[in-house]
Amino acid sequence: MVVLNKFFKVAKTIHETSDIFTIRLQPSDGQEFDFLAGQFINVFQTGVELKPGERPQMRSYSISSSPFDK
Repeated sequence: MVVLNKFFKVAKTIHETSDIFTIRLQPSDGQEFDFLAGQFINVFQTGVELKPGERPQMRSYSISSSPFDK
């Protein structure tokens, strides 16, 4: 398994339905990254102050774009 630690900015959000949305991410360093069909990413939010004993929340998201659509 390859782990890539990279920072992204939210470039755009699209509300597809009432409970499905698309998040377009832009790499903060401007460099694209390669991925394969079926891969997912784990997202951690940065810049949030945590209370003592709290841990950052992680969410997993499927990459729904084709690896060929860059």
